[in-house]
This record gives sequence, C-alpha cells and structure tokens, in this order.
Amino acid sequence: MTMKLKRIFFPVGQGGFSAEIFSDERDDVCFTVVYDCGSNNKDPRNIQIADFKRLLPDSHKQIDLLFISHFHQDHINGLDELLKDLPVIKTVIPMLTEELILLTRVQNYLKYKKEAENQDRIITALYGIADERDARFGEVVAVKAVDWRVGDDSAMPRNGEMIDSGSKIGVPDIFWEYQPYNSIPLSDQRAIDFAREVKKIKGAITNGQLNTSKLVRGCRDKVQKLYRRIVNTRNDNLYSLVVASTPKDGVDLTPDGNQPRCLYFGDFDFRYNASLWPRIQGLFPSTGTIQIPHHGSKDSFGNALLSSGNKVCVIAVGSDNQFHHPDFWVVKNLQDQKDTVEIVYEDSKSKFEQKFTIQIMPQPSVTIR
Repeated sequence: MTMKLKRIFFPVGQGGFSAEIFSDERDDVCFTVVYDCGSNNKDPRNIQIADFKRLLPDSHKQIDLLFISHFHQDHINGLDELLKDLPVIKTVIPMLTEELILLTRVQNYLKYKKEAENQDRIITALYGIADERDARFGEVVAVKAVDWRVGDDSAMPRNGEMIDSGSKIGVPDIFWEYQPYNSIPLSDQRAIDFAREVKKIKGAITNGQLNTSKLVRGCRDKVQKLYRRIVNTRNDNLYSLVVASTPKDGVDLTPDGNQPRCLYFGDFDFRYNASLWPRIQGLFPSTGTIQIPHHGSKDSFGNALLSSGNKVCVIAVGSDNQFHHPDFWVVKNLQDQKDTVEIVYEDSKSKFEQKFTIQIMPQPSVTIR
C-alpha cells in the first residue's frame, strides 16, 4: 500500500500556518491536518488560505484535524477566513487554567485592541466561557499539561474531552498519528498573581467575567501597568501545544528523502517549559523536520535543538518584523551543525513544501496450527 504526504509551511509572514495533506495511490485526498492559522500580515495570510483551499478537491472540502498551539492573534486570526465553507472534524487545543485563559485574552486586547474581538470569541467558545459553542470547530479535545495532576484547576471545553499529553491521535486507514504535548506550566505564578490583582481594578471584571470593552477604553492603562509589573518579560508566550507528526510505532515505512517525522513547536519557550523536553527528546533523533519555536527568537531557543544535526529547520517570520526574528545566532548555530534552515516569510516564493511517498511494507504472515 502506498500513501502520499504533502507537508506545507505557508508564507504568511509573522505568524504560523502549516498543513499536511494525505492522499492515496490515486492521488485522492483522504485526510487533512492544519497547525495554526494566523499572521500579523493580513494580505499574504488570506492569499495562502485561498491557496490551501484550492488544494482540497470537492470530495474532501474539510479539515480533519486542527491543532491550535496557543491563542495569540498571530496564530489564530486567520481561522475565521479558513473556516468559511470548510468544516473541521476535530480541533485539538491545550488545556488551560482559568488564570491563563484570562491572561491570554488580556494580552490580545492590550496589543490589538478592537481587532482582538474576533479571536476572543474563538477563545470563549472553545473553552466554554461563551453561552454557545462554535460548531465550526467540530469535536473539541483539550490536551492536559505534561505535569498535570488530578485535582489541578483547569478549563474544559464545553463540548469536548480531555486527553493526556503524548496521547496518540491516529489517522483512520493510514499508518500515521499525531502526538500533542501541552507545555503549560500549571503553577505559573505570573498568571495566578495577574488574575488576582486585575480583579481589584474597577471595571476590569464584571459579574466574574472579563469586561473586554473596558480593555479598549476605560481601565486599559491600569490593566496594562499591572501586566507590565507582573508578567514583565520580553516573551509573553506562556504555553504552546507541541505536536509530533509521526509514523505509527511498529510500522515499516520507506520514505523518499528526509525522515518524515516533524515536530511543530508553535511559540514554545525552552526557558519556562523544562518539563516538556524529557517527554519528547526520544522522538528527536529520528525527526527530519522541526518548526523552530517562536519565529527563531533567541529568548525561546533551547540548546537541546542542537543535539543532532542534518535536520530541516523551518522558521516563519515577517520580513521586517519589529522583533528582529529570526535571531542571527539561532540561524548560525543551526547551520553550524549542518541543519538546513528554511526561512518562510511573506513572499510566496518562500513557501516550503515536502513530499513523501510512504510505502507501507507488508508484515510477514504467521500461520497458527
């Protein structure tokens, strides 16, 4: 049996939008996966969303698996456009504490003001804060934190279930699976302190709910001062859903070219999420492709990514972003260990694609007498 996998890192600028498309021997698309969809650059983002939709035949106009790494605007603000006439069967999100949900929503409003409203509706719907669920996202699954313990305060999606980090989400009839890992630090004191103190600001919280209109006008300045005092970091990415795209265990595969396994890191930060690496380091030696975390930021980078070379390292950035991503030393260190670095930015010519023909080898038969 032969299957084909096309993996695409779309050139959307400062953000993230990746997809994997499986097809059978007749080139008929049979399964589609998307990891994040957003960018600070609206025009290239929408162009690439349209290109993705054109890749899907009328017989498979759907997204079978949607992974959302985290809920910052540059990773989710393309979802409304993506999901127009394109239903999702299953959406996988990180389990978050109530404090982290609150902090994430505040981050978006402080940075983007009214532009954050659409993304806030997505967050409140997926985590059951809104009165109605959003049917566009299909079945919702929340991934527990790597260090989750029974009794931890967490937010359940209203219409979903919870699974452990590292659980295997299989692709029907295809010897492939996805393993999501939630890097959320449950004891992050910044989120806990912020949630406690913001309640003391008049107008910020009404009837136990975040008063989003006041974050655009009203108490915005006070909330922003509180945020700077408590969070106070160059990188405000407090969590990320890391996903391994990998052949199933025990299946003999013959890939073309590079190893087909890929690790998607989103905006993972090695400084604050040390508990995750021991869970995934076993996957690393046989991984062929890595989405480098946080657009190649030096602050988020971990030397663990330099533990073996000869990988394809993809960095998604805006060409003139204010953060100076990717960091020169991140790129140099990767190249020094003979990794191939692919920079994906707004130019459509920078789109990076991988194609794998996966020959599933027949297993020897056993006769029982």
